[in-house]
Amino acid sequence: MKPGFTRFNLSYFASDEEVDYILNAVEFIATDGWKFLSL
Repeated sequence: MKPGFTRFNLSYFASDEEVDYILNAVEFIATDGWKFLSL
């Protein structure tokens, strides 16, 4: 596995709930994504 980066854009029209959902998902992958590497 190589370190890297990713870039994503959020729509100007996205609701606060949608933005919260996306940011929570990114945080989940950043903190717990390593647990899925063995699958």
